[in-house]
Amino acid sequence: MSREDKSGNLTIPAREPGQGVLGTLLRHQSRPQGRLPDEASEAQAPAEWWLDPSVAQALYRLLHQINPPGDAWEQAIDRLGDVHGRGVVCGELIFLLTRLKLEPAAALHYWPTVLAHRAKLARLLGHPVDLRVGLMSYFLLDVERHFDRPTVVERDWIEYARASAYIDEVTGLPNHRFFRDQLRREMDRSVRANTPLSLVLVDADNFKAVNDVFGHEAGNAVLVSLGQLLRRRVQVGHVVARYGGEEFVVLLPSTPKAEAAALAETLRHAVVAHRFPVQEGAAPLALTISLGLATCPADAHDEADLIVAADRALHEAKAAGKNQVCLYGASTRSYARRRVACAGKLRPVEFAESPLQTVQIGEGGLSFRTECRLAVGTLLEAAITLGTDDEVQFAGRVVWTSSVETGGYETAIQFIEQGHAGRERLVRWLGAQP
Repeated sequence: MSREDKSGNLTIPAREPGQGVLGTLLRHQSRPQGRLPDEASEAQAPAEWWLDPSVAQALYRLLHQINPPGDAWEQAIDRLGDVHGRGVVCGELIFLLTRLKLEPAAALHYWPTVLAHRAKLARLLGHPVDLRVGLMSYFLLDVERHFDRPTVVERDWIEYARASAYIDEVTGLPNHRFFRDQLRREMDRSVRANTPLSLVLVDADNFKAVNDVFGHEAGNAVLVSLGQLLRRRVQVGHVVARYGGEEFVVLLPSTPKAEAAALAETLRHAVVAHRFPVQEGAAPLALTISLGLATCPADAHDEADLIVAADRALHEAKAAGKNQVCLYGASTRSYARRRVACAGKLRPVEFAESPLQTVQIGEGGLSFRTECRLAVGTLLEAAITLGTDDEVQFAGRVVWTSSVETGGYETAIQFIEQGHAGRERLVRWLGAQP
């Protein structure tokens, strides 16, 4: 929080690296480490990045470790460039220090001339020139005029202003803007990694009566308590934000629909059991919530459709009497499925190859009939013939198996990643079927 010194000037307390308001916000909303290669870096990423969050984080730390940035910076950039690509590193550094967005090729083109300009300034001034001064001089003032009216602002002030744009002023939670930004990123990640992304819309039942009886100040206090109650019941990495009015949103990355449904019920029960203070001398308020849940990719394939699906489920919960959880499509499936019969071959680890015929194919796995019984947890490779002669290979893990009255077994497997591109081909083929 800012404060005034004796002269009346605004000052900002010193903070440790990454301890700004939005940095804290992003750390609280980051997902648990260990699911994707870049999550450990993204979890502690600076407030914004342009090209690569892991590069931005490394540069953000270097800004505090090497201060002011000089020759040691050039060596550090060379080392980062060997790992992430020199153009990406230069582009990210230029953005971090000037907010100028250059593509990697353009950044790499300008970088030698930036360093030469900095060296020229040092010769003219007769003393070393900070790298940031060289960048400002080159891009903002003397050579490549990318800005008409540049303004130099303390970085903590930039971070504070940026955080204010992402925080709801009533509840202190992330606001609608932050939620939409995170939803877009998590949707992209869900599509790339083929992991489910669940969304829960939460609405406080009959909340207008709270404002009418106790006043809007008391209503705001209830919203603050409700938001914190929701926040405490979810895991680190889940996003709880104020969606608008008396509505909240819970974004659950890498969370199957059945697991999200269980969490939604936990939230509902927690609110029912809680009593919300409203006015001094008045009895605490009992409150209920209605919740609508949708999951990508079973219910939607982009962020707009996911919100619409969750909103429709929320309306169903309201229409059914409130104080309940409704799932879009009344299904706990996280992936869409279709009944498709394809012939193929099964290759369980340490077992002989055997034929199979698919029963259902979905975006997360498939079920098939085979003559052999496979234990749950068995790792296997399989090949399926699509159409006439297009054979697709993939890897999976058995999640359930049962006997069939006509003989043999029906087995379901969940696709696993680890470089098997056949799953993606299979899903694309499935989506193209009439």
